[in-house]
Amino acid sequence: MYMVVNTMLSALGALINVFMLILALIKFPTNMRLCSVIITIKSCSDIMICVLNYFVMQRIVTDGDHIFLISTGSCTHLGPTACYSGFMFLTCFIEFNLIWIGCSYWFRYYTLHCHDPKARTIRLIAFCQIVVLFFLVTGWISFFNPKTSTFPAKLLSMEPSDMVILGGPLVYNSTLTVFAVLLISVCLVLILFFWIRDVLINFQAATSEVENMNMLLVKVYKIQVILSMFTLLGIAIFFLQFTKTIEHHYLIYTIPLLFMISPILSPFSYLLFLPNLQNYFNTERLEFEEPEFHERRRSSRYQSVTFMTSSTTLVP
Repeated sequence: MYMVVNTMLSALGALINVFMLILALIKFPTNMRLCSVIITIKSCSDIMICVLNYFVMQRIVTDGDHIFLISTGSCTHLGPTACYSGFMFLTCFIEFNLIWIGCSYWFRYYTLHCHDPKARTIRLIAFCQIVVLFFLVTGWISFFNPKTSTFPAKLLSMEPSDMVILGGPLVYNSTLTVFAVLLISVCLVLILFFWIRDVLINFQAATSEVENMNMLLVKVYKIQVILSMFTLLGIAIFFLQFTKTIEHHYLIYTIPLLFMISPILSPFSYLLFLPNLQNYFNTERLEFEEPEFHERRRSSRYQSVTFMTSSTTLVP
């Protein structure tokens, strides 16, 4: 049952983010290029999380003294090293997602108080982040030894099947490090959200359009922060297991499922509030509106697009 649910969530998340990626590439006009770049990078990261989640299909079991990674995904056909690598790269992209949310706050602040960052600069920042994270992850993977880090199923009183059970000092230390870093990142995202929310609400905008756009972005950021709380809940469950506060038998499947909620629902933070995407979903409804109202809506849309070319370009 767990494998079926995990597969469905991974497929659903990948499809939604591919759809979001296509919209970001073809729906946004050239004067909203920065917005398109930020959403494209975020969607690609979410797609990688969904793919890697399906690849490893992992459960995390810990009693404080040991940490075991139980993989039942397609990585089991490639061996323990593939399963461990998949887990580490999965957490790498989850970490990248959290960092990127924080970066989007800074991009908006920089846009309001200085000028629009260049698309090339945004791509360079994303590239540098992923390179650093990949370097750290490959460092852990380089020390992985399948002979000393693989355990039989009977050790955990489980029936032998197509699964790979990883453990040992390296798995123990790397998993603790990864979850500690994720915890710090989620807390920083939460702190930065309250900061950027106050900045956007209190910003003395020259026009009402800027003020309205700031309010829309507050809603976008609020949804993203709420979704990151599911990641925080998964981290909390891990540490509750680690400290033996709760028994892992009840919540052994919850951590990876909680980590999947944010990639699946994250595109809706853009679909619900960004003007271009709202208009995309309202196309058929507008055909049935009165001509005068349709003309006013089109005029308003033109003003909104014109506004994007100024120094207050929408940066989610």
